[in-house]
Amino acid sequence: MPMNLEQYLESVCGVWNRQIKLCRESKETQFSKTADKLWSFLGKSYRQLYQEGEEDLSFAQARNPWYKTRVSKSAEAVALLVPWVLSRVPHRVINPRRPPMPQEVAAVMPEAAQFRQQVDARDNIAAYLQQWFLNWTPTEYGLKREARTTLPEAFVKGRGVLWHEMVESPAGMIPSSQFMSVDDLLIDSDTIKPKDAGFILRKRRRSVWQVAAEFGYDREHLRSMSKSNSQKATEDKETGAKSNDVCEYYEVYSRIGIGNWLDQGDEQFKELSEALEELGQHVWLAILPGMKHPLNLNPAALATADTVTAMKERLQWPIPFYADMAGNPWPCSLLDFYPHQTDPWSDSPLQPGLPMQIYLDHLYSFAMSHVRVTSRNIIVFAAALEESFKTVIREGMDLETVVVSGEPGVDVSKLFKVIEWPKLNEDLWQVAGMVERAYERATGLDPLLYGAESSRQMRSAKEAGIREAHVSSRPDDYADAVEDWMSAAGAKELQATRLMVDVRTVAPMFGEVVPSEEDPEAVPGPMTQAWIELVQTDDPYQAAAEFSCTVEAGSARRQNKQKQVADLELTVQTLGQPLLGMAMQGVPGPFNALIEMLGEAQGIDVTRLMVPEGLSMGEEGEEGEEAEG
Repeated sequence: MPMNLEQYLESVCGVWNRQIKLCRESKETQFSKTADKLWSFLGKSYRQLYQEGEEDLSFAQARNPWYKTRVSKSAEAVALLVPWVLSRVPHRVINPRRPPMPQEVAAVMPEAAQFRQQVDARDNIAAYLQQWFLNWTPTEYGLKREARTTLPEAFVKGRGVLWHEMVESPAGMIPSSQFMSVDDLLIDSDTIKPKDAGFILRKRRRSVWQVAAEFGYDREHLRSMSKSNSQKATEDKETGAKSNDVCEYYEVYSRIGIGNWLDQGDEQFKELSEALEELGQHVWLAILPGMKHPLNLNPAALATADTVTAMKERLQWPIPFYADMAGNPWPCSLLDFYPHQTDPWSDSPLQPGLPMQIYLDHLYSFAMSHVRVTSRNIIVFAAALEESFKTVIREGMDLETVVVSGEPGVDVSKLFKVIEWPKLNEDLWQVAGMVERAYERATGLDPLLYGAESSRQMRSAKEAGIREAHVSSRPDDYADAVEDWMSAAGAKELQATRLMVDVRTVAPMFGEVVPSEEDPEAVPGPMTQAWIELVQTDDPYQAAAEFSCTVEAGSARRQNKQKQVADLELTVQTLGQPLLGMAMQGVPGPFNALIEMLGEAQGIDVTRLMVPEGLSMGEEGEEGEEAEG
């Protein structure tokens, strides 16, 4: 190489450290400034809300109020919408992406149709195995917990992020979707859509001993690097503590190579383009600020005869998700309710209500402070009044007597006066109600979603249905977005399953064995063999292209049980008799399915109400008539 290895790796770190800075700056203006302000209204501390000198938070009459209250509209939104859009782990459905063969083609090409039947049978077996596995893993690693942890950020900040990685389970390594704050995500500042970005970065915070063990470093050396790197970041914290047991670094997922194509690359660095092309476009790096080489490219480990080959091994993505080029090539799934048209970030559903939220907080703070002042009783005394009179006013009991000079009804009334404070202007409460209604319209938090009654009587059931549909249109749209997000997460886990799940993980679940060092003669069982032949692959493009993963519609969101029962009862009235007739003729499947749906909606066990398979009242009647004859 034209330059030595240390210079080369230092240039790599230089390029990506500059990119980290550029991405943080663009994210600050496009997303973080507003997202952090919105999140501060959900936090526990008031410190971020009342910073002196911030023009957008100033309110002349409420400056430095005695009571600093928070009208927790953000908390209300989270508490209301999270159960609405996700009440259970959605049921995943795996389908082959192979298009069906039309009947017309099968009639003309019978041999092709017969072959296609065999292919479809194999696809169905593979889809069944993957669907079973991907509906088992969410319970193992806790998908519902991870998703519910992500949703508050999606509603308040504007984006929720699930990262997809392999985790250890009792059965072995399994794919999972893990929450990590959107604050730790950076995206190529030159892109508009996340899927078109040249790279993304993830900020990681892990214990020093984990990082040292994974990348092969001395623990104490890494701790000293982490301490010097994090010292500045911890100076402004309230606690002042400077722990160096946590290492902060950036993971780079690049689709544009190791960085030699970036405009900020060093001239010497660009000269290496021919050699760097051998490393490929899809590169994974771990950049620790302050370190002169990437964590995963330790010069001591790269000092081999074939440096490029050694680097290739260390630069591979942990899971090669980049094969899903048309959809989402990244190892994370983004939940965006309102994506931007001009940058890779998104808006919060609560962002339109931010001015009203700020105003309401200051308005209530001013009102409460004013009430504290005006609720006091202040009495002005003349110096001529005896001390006993003053004591009675402050501490006296009922019907207590005091002696005063002069005529009590005349002279005393002239010697003291109770000060009456002006009442709050009624306009204040009218403005408060107006601002709250404006917030509700801007964010879609209609009072009817809380269970409040309508302001006017509905004249018909149809009108009530229309009103209900309009009220729930935005929450239902959020629920649809969450289901699409869950489908995307399932698709990522599907890719990881096909590429990374070892057959030794699934074979014991089938009650079967696989060849091992202890038992090399063991023959895989039929289910294990099907997994090996139909599911496992080392081709990332094949893993991304052959099967699709969706979630069953409505399986994640909170169901309206009353409406569901009413709709099913109407269905029973319409279809119950015809389906019962089919059941009596020996076809009980449709009728049993209807009964099962009704039982699920009502929350009761209807197993004993099912019509047995093979029962035919028509046949029994004919047999009975023959016996009588």
